[in-house]
Amino acid sequence: MRTQLLILLATLVGICGCDGDDIGSGDCEDRYFESRSVEVRVTPASRAEVPLRPRTSPPPLPRLGAHSPEDSSVVLTWPTAVDLCTGIRATHYEVRFIESSQYVPNWNEMRPLPAILPDAGDRDNILRIEKLIPHTEYDFRFRGFYSEERSELSNVATAKTTSCVGTGPPVSHVFARSWELPAGSVPVDIEVDLETRLYVADWNAARILIYSAAGSLLGSWGESGTEPGQLGAISDLIFGHDRHLYVAEESGRLQRFTLDGQFLAEVIPAWSGGQRYHTFDEFAVDEGGNVFVSNRLDDNLFHYRADGLLLGSWPPKDVRRPINLRFGPVALGFQRYLFVLDTYRGDVNVYSTAGDHLRRWTNDSMCPTPLMEPVDIRWGWDASIYLLDSWNGQIRKIDPNGTVLSAWGRIGNGDGEFHEPLALAVGRGLSLFVLDRRSTDIPTYRIVVFERRSLS
Repeated sequence: MRTQLLILLATLVGICGCDGDDIGSGDCEDRYFESRSVEVRVTPASRAEVPLRPRTSPPPLPRLGAHSPEDSSVVLTWPTAVDLCTGIRATHYEVRFIESSQYVPNWNEMRPLPAILPDAGDRDNILRIEKLIPHTEYDFRFRGFYSEERSELSNVATAKTTSCVGTGPPVSHVFARSWELPAGSVPVDIEVDLETRLYVADWNAARILIYSAAGSLLGSWGESGTEPGQLGAISDLIFGHDRHLYVAEESGRLQRFTLDGQFLAEVIPAWSGGQRYHTFDEFAVDEGGNVFVSNRLDDNLFHYRADGLLLGSWPPKDVRRPINLRFGPVALGFQRYLFVLDTYRGDVNVYSTAGDHLRRWTNDSMCPTPLMEPVDIRWGWDASIYLLDSWNGQIRKIDPNGTVLSAWGRIGNGDGEFHEPLALAVGRGLSLFVLDRRSTDIPTYRIVVFERRSLS
């Protein structure tokens, strides 16, 4: 034990010994990265392994991500860099890039941007790099400066520009408005009813917030606890065909409520010893009250009767991490088909309720941006399907045959742009509501609303 402590102490001394004379030296950088055991490259696939649980404190490593690639541009994001040794925050950054190769890029060989960037403060740093070559993969990296004597390098982020030069489907929706959610809330999912009232599941306070379509808070309900009718750590929210609200918890429990919060039934109880309910991610309820649940542990789908009886389970064919399940609207005749979103591959799979695989809409050759990290799928009342890509900050509208009809949105600070979109809901009038997380020291959340574009 004493030997291990001495090794750890020596390692920390070696890291913190990197001073102005060491900046840019390979020895200092090697010690820095070896001590933190970080992955050298960050890609959408590797990031998708990280749970979407809200971050409550700044990470010790400045983690760089490359998002929203277009034919000649890429958006970079990163939280404020914090010095591991002193706790001092970076004041400014130098960003460089280079065309990718099979080797980790050397900082001195990378192309610098002409300007030094100040830190964004309490929000993530967001930078759009333009004038890139279409259909080309790039590596990006930055150096965060804590003082004149001390700085650190970030990880390497990789992105490939698209080949969709000057093309892409039209935009069907436009930004309408946005509003902030209450401080201290940790929303994990949203739903909308037939009257376009928005329901927000607050994981932190174990409650459901209710908003009008214009953003006015209409009320809230719910109390924390494990008794029937009380709420635990909420994980999913479903507006059922019976016009009731189903609330799922991380414990595997699924309860049914009226829209104003009156408890109706405990459909599936919380997990107990020997059961694997705690790995359940997403729930879907059909027109008969039958429940389908995705299991993160082994990628199986579980089928429950409306009274909570387990009818069976089956593995969806060629699907990894089926985190999102949806039934189409009854009025459109899609109620007997289960749509399973494969967040790992970016595909949409269609199954019968008996487990038969009917079709797959692949992510191949989608313009203007490939689908990198889909986190939500919703049906619209125009029989279209809406997909939310968290990594690229994009909403995609496709038809039942898988053809892309429209795509819009990206990572940024402007109207209609996102920091980290987490969930999507579609109103009956085709208003789109997006839950967006701003990754700050203390994360904040907002609702972003898009309205259907006028054809006139």
